[in-house]
Amino acid sequence: MPPRLTYFDGASRFRIDQQIINSIAGNQYQILNAGEDLTRRLNPILDASHTRNRKKSPPDSECFPGTREQPIREIIFWVDSGEVMHISTYVTIKTPHIYWLHGFAGCGKSSISLEVAKIFAKSGRLLASYFFFRGAGDRGTMERFTVTLAGQLVAAIPATAPLVEAAVKAQPGLVTGDASLATQLDLLLLSPFQTVVEAGILEEALARGRFLIVIDGLDECEDKSSVEEFIDHLLDFFKKHPTIPLRVFIASRVEQHIRARLEVDGVRLGNLDSHWPGEDIEKFLQGSFQAVAKRDRVIRATSSISVT
Repeated sequence: MPPRLTYFDGASRFRIDQQIINSIAGNQYQILNAGEDLTRRLNPILDASHTRNRKKSPPDSECFPGTREQPIREIIFWVDSGEVMHISTYVTIKTPHIYWLHGFAGCGKSSISLEVAKIFAKSGRLLASYFFFRGAGDRGTMERFTVTLAGQLVAAIPATAPLVEAAVKAQPGLVTGDASLATQLDLLLLSPFQTVVEAGILEEALARGRFLIVIDGLDECEDKSSVEEFIDHLLDFFKKHPTIPLRVFIASRVEQHIRARLEVDGVRLGNLDSHWPGEDIEKFLQGSFQAVAKRDRVIRATSSISVT
């Protein structure tokens, strides 16, 4: 008979360093890391970020190598720029914290969102990413939007974990859907990030540039009123905290409830329809031709033919 762990008799849930000990039954205990316990409580959507399996969780789109370089460069420049000179008035203005990339369905917005998220994840400056998709359960609503972003925040910046955990403990409604979207955004995402920034914890990371949140397919969210609340709260937050080193990139189709709130001061607009993809199409055709030529000697023999 195995010896009993008598030190913890009568205890049901306690912490040793960064571990949570749960007494299940008899002499059986469940041991969790504090971070794992917080993730369980947040219950984020696991297939909503840029790292999801796109075959199972669409949209399944990505940039062909070497394409969409101009809009991607513009987005990167926007994240890292502080002030810009207005060409016609020569007045220096602050760079907006929000970038709205819009365009018609199928023009490549999600591919660009994915590429931008990957670039900033590689540099350690991606705070979170979320890809809405209509008809995909919770990914098509705002129900678990903020807790999913919070889960990624904690993973990207572990120093925010105690702050998020304290907020959840003080207000359980933050993870049960009983708190407003604005309250969730403040206590689970924006305030924890702001606190670690002001504490100087992110000095090394911020030396490389600002942090970024990528939100793709906002028009795919079925709850229009929540979308409006989300945008309004972001605009209000950045108005109150103009120096916070955070940018939010949003990609969507042009829909009235989004357009009415994002075509304002404080938002940089990017019209993907204005980027003629002729050069990208040529690169795609040439790359596809070369890939096929490697497998087919007949086509390889005609590889001197250029694509125009």
